[in-house]
Amino acid sequence: MIETNRLLLRPYVVEDWAHVHAYAAIPEFTRFEVWGPNSVEDTKRFVGECIASMSEHPILGYQLAVVLRDADRLIGGCTLRRKHVEIQEAFLGYAINPDFQCKGYATEAAAALVEFGFNSLRLVRIYAECNAQNVASRRVMEKLGMRMVSVRENYKEVKGVIIDSCEYELRPTASPRG
Repeated sequence: MIETNRLLLRPYVVEDWAHVHAYAAIPEFTRFEVWGPNSVEDTKRFVGECIASMSEHPILGYQLAVVLRDADRLIGGCTLRRKHVEIQEAFLGYAINPDFQCKGYATEAAAALVEFGFNSLRLVRIYAECNAQNVASRRVMEKLGMRMVSVRENYKEVKGVIIDSCEYELRPTASPRG
């Protein structure tokens, strides 16, 4: 578990699926993602995969629920995922229920994962990517101090549309802000 001023980042439990589904089923919320909108089965499978990833040894994918500490309410999720234990870089991802967006929760959760990645996992690079049109996600990356390293034009198809993708990175010499 990772604690911040307002949040608790903890492993998922089976019962979390309903809170995850509350946002993962929204077409507008998932418009920039290759996944979604989720069916109930999709969400239950996702939560099951998150639980399984946290029981691997060693853990390569830290898939964590984002919970409001004061209300004990799941409001989103975040991930820090390595491809292999010997690779000292990881992918950063986050998703916050639209009812809780624009309050700095994504930045706070992501900053905590960045600190964990550099201090506990000794990563040398953390990267994230998003649809170039996803301005809110790009803003979170920039608030973390990440810098854009590439724009891949016509990168992949998402829901029938070919999109451009932006990749950002952060190295331990630059400290995260959150």
